[in-house]
Amino acid sequence: MIRILAFTLVISVMSATMFNIVLPEIRADFGLSFAQVSWVTSAYLLDLCGWNRHLREAGRHL
Repeated sequence: MIRILAFTLVISVMSATMFNIVLPEIRADFGLSFAQVSWVTSAYLLDLCGWNRHLREAGRHL
């Protein structure tokens, strides 16, 4: 169980880091303001948290 939790933590950190690196390009490509980028970031991270919850629940059944 601890391996699954550690794996999801590593994936979460990697995903959030990659998203933050690409964020200026997303802003430039779509012509978004900083407020809109903030909404995009919040939506992405909330979705990521939801997936992590599902992965943890799946790990309990193993």
